[in-house]
Amino acid sequence: MSSPETSPQSDDGHELKADASASPSRWSGLDWVWLIAVMLVALVIRLIYNHQLQSSPFFDHPSIDAKLHVDWATAIAEGRSLFDGVYARAPLYPWLLGILYSIVGVDFVIPRVLAAMMGAGSCGLLYAIAHRYFGRWVAALAGLVAATYWVSVFFDGELLVEPLTVFLNLLGLWFLVRVERPGLASWGLAGVCFGLSALNRPNVLLVVPVLACWPIVTYGLKQWREWLVRALAFGAACVIVILPVTVRNYLKGGEAVLIASNGGFNFYIGNNPQSDGLMAVLPGVRPDWWGGMQDAAAIAQANMGRALSAGEVSSFYYRAAFRFMRDQPTQAFRLMMHKLRYFWNDVEVPNPYNLYFFADKYTPIVRFLPISFGMLVPFALVGVLLSGKRRLVGQFPLWGYGLAYMVGIVAFFVTSRFRLPIVPIVILYAAFGFVELLRSVANRKWVLSAVCVLAVVLLWPFLHTEDIAGLKDHAVSYCKVARALGEQERFEEAEAACQKAIEKEPENPLAYEIEGELKLAQRDLRGGIKSLKRAIKLDAHRPVYVMLADALIATNKFSEARRILEQGVEALPGQVELKFRLAWLLATCTNPRVRDGEKALQIANEAMVNQSTSVALLDAKAAALAELGRYQEAGVIARMALESLGMSQDELPLRRALSDRIKLYDAQRPYRDR
Repeated sequence: MSSPETSPQSDDGHELKADASASPSRWSGLDWVWLIAVMLVALVIRLIYNHQLQSSPFFDHPSIDAKLHVDWATAIAEGRSLFDGVYARAPLYPWLLGILYSIVGVDFVIPRVLAAMMGAGSCGLLYAIAHRYFGRWVAALAGLVAATYWVSVFFDGELLVEPLTVFLNLLGLWFLVRVERPGLASWGLAGVCFGLSALNRPNVLLVVPVLACWPIVTYGLKQWREWLVRALAFGAACVIVILPVTVRNYLKGGEAVLIASNGGFNFYIGNNPQSDGLMAVLPGVRPDWWGGMQDAAAIAQANMGRALSAGEVSSFYYRAAFRFMRDQPTQAFRLMMHKLRYFWNDVEVPNPYNLYFFADKYTPIVRFLPISFGMLVPFALVGVLLSGKRRLVGQFPLWGYGLAYMVGIVAFFVTSRFRLPIVPIVILYAAFGFVELLRSVANRKWVLSAVCVLAVVLLWPFLHTEDIAGLKDHAVSYCKVARALGEQERFEEAEAACQKAIEKEPENPLAYEIEGELKLAQRDLRGGIKSLKRAIKLDAHRPVYVMLADALIATNKFSEARRILEQGVEALPGQVELKFRLAWLLATCTNPRVRDGEKALQIANEAMVNQSTSVALLDAKAAALAELGRYQEAGVIARMALESLGMSQDELPLRRALSDRIKLYDAQRPYRDR
């Protein structure tokens, strides 16, 4: 980070008229000492946190988004493709993790160490940006607050995209503000950073046109040609970085998807009649990443009555969200205001984990890092007010970035990690506001001091409207711990966590769902069936019908299994697996009172309207045709299913099973599963 220039020139040497921003502060040896100190403090805290985090059951058994990243990176390291068509998620972080895994193998420590280093780098960049505008002491305070901000420390320890997003965004901002008048090189480098950031979190694209308008906001239309060239360089660099992914999506998926195809579904999650603007899942959709995306696609296809591409599924959900806004404008407006309130609230909205619970339970260092978002916002407002109009015009890249990013989050749904990239800007202005308040007191500017204190006091209650005590010790977190421990076969600990969840919330359906999973994993079929039935009774949309039906079939309760699957299809019409399992049971059950070939064929055909190439549904349809005595047709359909399979080792058992069933159909015999 070179010393910023003090002459009114761009960094390509052109003489320009002085701007309205503050002149860059020169760096001395002490400034470099502070920079190094800030980064060291940040790194040490994060390394200690990562060491303590190893006691968490999720450290080496990630779930949801983190699991997807690890699975994707593992596939990359092994030379496999996780997405045959367009990308469903932004690919940058999995790419980088995949490169790392190809060198060191699948590892859960090294990526976190690198994220800790990246977090320390972000604190250093914030110090440099703050120094540019406010000088050494504000920069030192901002850097130390960022280094010890517990939410940043938390996410720097997760296998998620946030540390990389924050680093790239701050690096892009630094390229823009490091001199008074950035030239083509600075604009181009900033464009590269924001392009890379978009490949990590696409909603940052909303920031790009806002930053491109900076010259107009600051300097008006004077010298517009020169600034237009710079803005075009910024946009072109961003596009060049993104373009290969767009081309790849077109070649692989046959449609022009800019980066990823999950935007429409995410937009609908935060803008539908049932949305609270905070939850990241829809009712009736499985909570795991792959299951959720498959169910979302199935729902869209069922509504449209045909198979849809990934881009068409995204467009379906965008249209549904905008239709909600058009048809119910009052509710939509209230929902948007609700999201805006939560964006600026002190509470850290969970996603994918409850920050308070897991940080307090597994990483005690967090207890010594008290600064929260709600503490920063009032002082940030004071900092903005004390900057004055002239300074704020020159600081447009900072607050323009912050406001644009906020809009991009509030438009979808609000969670703690989604708002994290705006936190450095809040910290910067909070540090300035706090330092200015101290200066006003030291200089006996009592009126100014009183106004600043009053602003903080009046704003404080609006930022602390939620009681976080329940979040620190709530049932859902114990449920997640129980499930993770169960997957690791630590059943005694898992059952204890599950009972803790039930004690805290006796009517929590997720707790009984996980209790059922644990019992079934330990061969307690009767206990598992009882718990899963309780889960469905409490919430008919729990995605446990297949698991419950399998347990009932294992105890030869075929009629009840049929009833459960029929109930599941009615409650969760978007889940194709339920329809397949019901069709399969009706076609292949050994109990003649359960079998119903006509209904099995009907269900399979209805499901295949949207999933015509599904091997499972083709298999079920063939079995239904054989049950009806239509053996020649059954053989044709079964061969279609066999031809649809690949030649991988994972698919060999199914290939053998299909081949055996084809022999049965050729011999004029139906297939019986149980």
